Amino acid sequence: AHYGAAILASITGDLEGMLTESRELLDMRIVGSSDWFAALVLVASAEHRLGHLEAAIRLADEIIDASHRYADRNTMWSGPQLHAIILRTLGEADAAATIRARFPANLSGFYLAGFLVELDPWLDDQLGAEHRRGLRALAATMTPQELTAVAHEAERRHFDLPLEVS
Repeated sequence: AHYGAAILASITGDLEGMLTESRELLDMRIVGSSDWFAALVLVASAEHRLGHLEAAIRLADEIIDASHRYADRNTMWSGPQLHAIILRTLGEADAAATIRARFPANLSGFYLAGFLVELDPWLDDQLGAEHRRGLRALAATMTPQELTAVAHEAERRHFDLPLEVS
């Protein structure tokens, strides 16, 4: 019931309702299960949409950490996707493009799809094709931890985040 209510709240623009129902859903799931990851992404998406960017950053990091801890390859890109979306919201095009370069072009999460569809055209407009190619080459040499560090560095320009965000 909470899942359906969260999705309906999202569709109707009731972001507080989306957040409340998503949190309830999260509390009912087994930590590390695919349902738990979906609920975590839903909570993070609600936090982002409500403008609670620091909370969304912490959740993106939690998703990254948990996807490694539970070896969940289905969700391994959800955290970086969230960081890229947050960085777009903050106007941090270089960092967003660097992170975006590492996940597949056709990859999208249900809750993040609308934001991801807008990301590439925004990055093209902000940076241009040649600059993005250079960032793709740089990103190809980076580990997931280095990519997260790029996100954190840019996010710290806007928020007083601890050195270890997660």
